Order: sequence, then structure tokens, then C-alpha cells
Amino acid sequence: MIRNTVSTGWWRTHAGVRVRSTVAAAGVVAVALCLGMLAAWWLLQRALINAAVAAVTTRSVELADLVHDGGHQALDLERQPAFGEVIQIRDGRGALVDAAPASARQLRLGFRSPTAGNPTTTTVPALPQSRADEPYILVARVATDGPHGPAVVVVVGRSVAGLAETVGTMGELTLGGLPLLVLVTAGATYWFTGRALRPVEQIRQRVQDISAQRLDERVPVPPVRDEIGRLAETMNAMLASLEASQESQRRFVADAGHELRSPLATVAVALDVARRHTTSAPGDELGGLLDDLAAENARMSRLVEDLLLLARADEHGLRLRTVDVDVDELLLAEARRLRSVSALHILVSCRAARVHGDPARLSQVLRNLADNAARHAAGTVRLSLHIDGPTAIVRVDDDGPGVPPEDRQRVFDRFVRLDAARDRDVGGSGLGLSIVREIVLGHGGHVRVEASDLGGASLVVLLPLDGARSEPRDCTRSRDEGQPSPVSSR
Repeated sequence: MIRNTVSTGWWRTHAGVRVRSTVAAAGVVAVALCLGMLAAWWLLQRALINAAVAAVTTRSVELADLVHDGGHQALDLERQPAFGEVIQIRDGRGALVDAAPASARQLRLGFRSPTAGNPTTTTVPALPQSRADEPYILVARVATDGPHGPAVVVVVGRSVAGLAETVGTMGELTLGGLPLLVLVTAGATYWFTGRALRPVEQIRQRVQDISAQRLDERVPVPPVRDEIGRLAETMNAMLASLEASQESQRRFVADAGHELRSPLATVAVALDVARRHTTSAPGDELGGLLDDLAAENARMSRLVEDLLLLARADEHGLRLRTVDVDVDELLLAEARRLRSVSALHILVSCRAARVHGDPARLSQVLRNLADNAARHAAGTVRLSLHIDGPTAIVRVDDDGPGVPPEDRQRVFDRFVRLDAARDRDVGGSGLGLSIVREIVLGHGGHVRVEASDLGGASLVVLLPLDGARSEPRDCTRSRDEGQPSPVSSR
């Protein structure tokens, strides 16, 4: 039962339309040919037997007429039998009167007794007391021995062994050609199905290449307006609708971001002026409120800038001001910043590496990764940089709860926070890692999430090297003082 379930599951999962059609066609043809062969064998056998019965019946009528006309004494019976034929003439009591050939005198033919005007036909598998194990057709007919003689029974038997051989030969030939016909059918079906499904494969390959940044592409439409052609047209209409919807969303985000910039800047200036003219005193609620508003305004400004960055990346791609950048210096600067703003244990391990890129954007990548690690770390964050062939590999590890394997691709989507990190004050806006991915891809690199040996998550950035300074540099530093920050959820 389990084996059948597994095999059925494999068939449904791995067998495509082409294979299924081929197997189905071959199976149908094999069954149809077997049924046709059996029907043809039966019909041929019946036709040959009927022909043999008719021939033996005609022979019995001929001999009965000869016996009636001249009596059995005048009939030279030894010259009458053909090959494979036996003839007996018996009287009304069943005693043998004459027989041919001579060997037929000792045979007891198992025929059914006829009556006047009602001949009988009997098929026996073999003649008793005969050495030949062959089936025979026996026809018995009542006749008169001469014009005025007593009634006698004329029995004519003929072997039908040749008929069985003929039917057997036909069956062997048919069975021998059956596999070849099934293979030809399977091959033809596989080829024609492949040609019929070729437009579907082309559509699949084109859809696979279409991404969110390439919704302006369309799938090829076959010249024949059949089901596949209508499918291609429907998919093109869907892509056009998605492109229009995405373009509308991009314009909305870009327009909203630009419109929000000015009022946020105005609010920031107003808050700054208000704080300067507010007397700071212990228990001054207004001063604390202004500080909170300024922090929220700064957070809103960062969110707007992130949205504008992603909108520009979607619409025109990132505009990078590329120069030679020492990634190790950016990493050390980020480590210093992280030590100054947190009480975490910061570990740094790196070697010199230079890439061709935008220093501001690469700094933003490191800052987003470091802030993400600090937000979820229990007490330790490690920043490391090493070189593997033509690639600079940056790792940011933490000892937090980590990221489940099923969510390691989803964390790079926009506005995604895992279930344990729904709190916006802890989980951020959900855009930091999306920005990291866009910037890294713009530099021809790749970013992924792995499990860290510290127990949490390890965010890995791979960047192509422009040139590497291979001399080692001691950049291992740590911060031992201070209390670890509280545990937060990713």
C-alpha cells in the first residue's frame, strides 16, 4: 500500500504531459491491438472450421450419391480418400461394411448416429486407436446401398490439424509485430506531443525570465489561434495589467515620498526652533514631548527616504557613483558607530579588500545589516570580512533567535517582519533588508541569510573585487564594557 502510494506520487510529480500522453497512447494501442488480435484469431478459426465442415459435408453428399447409384461394391473406395481423410460405410446395425484407407478399418469413429435426411457433424480431438493425435471433423449421412438396397451410413472424416497450424502461425506473427507497433505509436506520440507542447515550453521559459523589474516583456503568441494561443494572449493581458498596476504603485510611492519631504523638513525645522526656545527644566513635559516628536519625525524622514530609494530602483535602477572603495574601512567605521550607540559586545575580524562601488550605498548596506543584528542580538554582534578568490565576503552575525530556513528568502521582501517581530519599535519598518538587496544587486553581488555559529542569524554579502590588498590587517576589536542589551525578537 505504501509502495503504491509512493509510486503514484512520483508519477504525478515527475511525469509530464508529454510522458503521460505517450504512455497513455501506447497503452491504448497495446490493449486495442490485443483485443483486435484475439477477435481476428477467433474469427479466422471459426471461418476455417466452417469452411472445413462445408467441404466435408459436400464430400459426404458426393460419396452418398455414388453409393446410392451403384452400391458400395461398385465404388472403388480405395481411390476415394484424399490426404488426411478417412471413409467408412456401416450397415444399419453399425457393422463395418467398407473403409478407406485400409488403416481406417480398425478405427472406431466417434460420430453421432444420423437419421434419414438428418446428417450429423461431430468434431473429435483425436481418432480412437489412431497414432495421429489430430482433431477431426466427422460427417455421417444415411444412404441406400444401391437404388433398392438396404440403408447404410456413410461417414467422412477430415483432419483439421492444418487449420490449427494456420491459426497458430497467424497468432505468432501478430504477437511478434505487436511490440513494434506499440513502440512506433509511442515514438510518434512522443514526437507529435513535443511539437504540440513546444509553444507551451517557450511560454514557460519566457515567464520564468520575467521578473518584477521586467513586466514590460510579453510571452510569444503562436500563429495558430488554438487553446495555447489563447493561453498566451491571456497571459500577455495579465502581464499588461500587472505592469499597469505596478507602474501606478511606483508613481504613487514616488509622488507621496516627494510630497512628504517638504512638510517633514518643515516640521523638523519647527521642532528644532521650538526646542531652542523652550526652557529645559526637570519635569518639563513640553521639552520631552518635543524630543519625542523630533525622533518620530526623523524616523518618518528615514522611512520616506527608503521608499524613494526603492521607487527609484524599481523605475530606473540605482544610480551609483562608483569609485574604488575599501570595504574594510567601511566595516571598521560601522563597528565604531555600533560600539558608540549600543552596549553590545562587538567583534570585528577583517582583511583589506577593495571593490568598485558607491561608498555611500555600501555604507548604507553595512549600517542596515549592523542595525538589524543589533536589534535582534542577545549580547554579541560580529562583523567580519574575508576574501574568497575574486569575491569579498562580508558577514554580520548575531546571537539572537535566528531566522527559520523557510523565511530566509522572505526577509528580503518589502515590509516583511517575521511573526515574532511585529512590533514596529523593535522590528523596524521592514525595508532595511530590501534596500540591502537592491544595493548589493546593483553592485553585481549577492546577499543571503545563513545560520550563525553564535546561535543567531548570519547575513552574508558577496561583492566582486575590483582589486584586493592581500596584506593582512589586524582589525580584531571588541567592546567588553557595558551591559548586554535586552533580547529582542527578529
